[in-house]
Amino acid sequence: PTPLARTGVKHVHHAALRYDVSVYFEANGHGTLLFSDSAVSAIAAARQRAEASGDAGKAASAARLLAAKQLVNQAIGDAISAILLVEAILLLR
Repeated sequence: PTPLARTGVKHVHHAALRYDVSVYFEANGHGTLLFSDSAVSAIAAARQRAEASGDAGKAASAARLLAAKQLVNQAIGDAISAILLVEAILLLR
């Protein structure tokens, strides 16, 4: 779903917190990627299961999601980290 929020990061950020994984952008170029604690736990558990079963593809995908969480500044929506994430995604394609 695509929720709508009032203008301003204080409103958009609170709307984004309602989801396990969310992305938001502001008109001024700011924005961020958010992961809930439950999403991070689920991804980490999926990675462990994939590693235990020998599924390298799933383990690598989970590791990349966890790396994305580490790269992006969830607190302030740093544009530098966002562009680094986009570059990393494009390099993987």
